[in-house]
Amino acid sequence: MIIAHLTGGAEQGLLDRLAIAFVSSCVLYWRCYLAAWAVVRSRVWCVDRGLIISLFVVSA
Repeated sequence: MIIAHLTGGAEQGLLDRLAIAFVSSCVLYWRCYLAAWAVVRSRVWCVDRGLIISLFVVSA
């Protein structure tokens, strides 16, 4: 997240929203892990990766 902030020309509000969504999805991932919801956990993992990619794409 810091790299995305330092390298790019994206507005701070958008980066903040993406970062909050990423952290929230990480928390949701661990809840799914503890509840043994494998299918939901896999989907949340895909969302995590998508948010990471979007952070770099937006900041490029």
